[in-house]
Amino acid sequence: MMQIDRVEKPRWLQLLLPTCLSPGMGLINRKLGQASCLPSKVFIGASWCPLEFGTSGTKENNENERTLIIQPQFSHVKSVSARNAASPHMLHRSSQLLDPVDAYNRLAPFYSEIANTRKKYLESIERLIIARTPSGSRSLLDVGAGDGTRALRIAAGAGLDDVVLLEPSQNMVRSCPAATEVWPIRAEELDSDGFAARRARPGRKFDLIICLWNVLGHIRPAATRTQVLGELGGLLSSQGLLFVDVNHRYNIRSYGLCKTFGRFIYDQFSPGEANGDVIASWNCGISRCATYGHVFTHQEIRKSAAASHLKVEERLVVGYDCGILRKSSFEGNLLYVFRRSHSGEQSSNEDHSPELKLTT
Repeated sequence: MMQIDRVEKPRWLQLLLPTCLSPGMGLINRKLGQASCLPSKVFIGASWCPLEFGTSGTKENNENERTLIIQPQFSHVKSVSARNAASPHMLHRSSQLLDPVDAYNRLAPFYSEIANTRKKYLESIERLIIARTPSGSRSLLDVGAGDGTRALRIAAGAGLDDVVLLEPSQNMVRSCPAATEVWPIRAEELDSDGFAARRARPGRKFDLIICLWNVLGHIRPAATRTQVLGELGGLLSSQGLLFVDVNHRYNIRSYGLCKTFGRFIYDQFSPGEANGDVIASWNCGISRCATYGHVFTHQEIRKSAAASHLKVEERLVVGYDCGILRKSSFEGNLLYVFRRSHSGEQSSNEDHSPELKLTT
């Protein structure tokens, strides 16, 4: 088992956070062993950082998805196999940290069941997108389309007749209608010469591009996320819109006040692009399936959008438990509407509300 180096924390941080986070594997194990209310599955990261609960850190997940995770900070390890070898202690004995494509291949038979647990949220996002689809739109690209059902519902609701699913997981798209056009590549491969040569219509543009349910969080590191957003912006038509929804790191309704405040303070005093890295874990029959993910702050998204030459047209806050629109960004996940910024135009909206100054 990998040795966890001792990390000294400031006195104020020790007072704010639970004592079970004190450095040292022995103390962590003793505390967890005494806490009967905690989940039985524990991931221990290679260095000290805040706790995460559940698939995306929410306390609202089903019981079979609630796993205590001390966030790993190993995004510098390039390959998934290297991550598994470097951090075997992070995973429950019945699961393995998989590449996202491999994880969704394994998850495919259970995907609709998992999606049904977030039905109110997912359908709310779809309605918001349909209502904002520009008049005259006819084409849609779904990045990380899964089984394609959401893209097809949005296309039907918005009257779009040209639909493309970008989905590298073969198992996920097997249930799609045979006539559906599928690009079986990762979002990171959009700029590859090989993909450009294979594409049926070079120079093709889309009126609507969607990247939903925190798909962006499966792309690492931050520079690659920015690159992907830039590629998607380049695929937009002149009046096209890009819709992206992400799990919000400062969602009090999902994570609770104390944890959210702890995250905010930690981000202020120890900023880093890996602060939002988490492990997404699901039950897949008799075993568990796990892959890496990321939960975002508003400032992260704005920074990536500006670097990608995208303008934030609108930002909506949607309750993850109920799908209801919220006024405060601290009450839900974040749905962004982007369009390509023109030369001389600001790449992202300036928002001077006090709330967004806190949502870094």
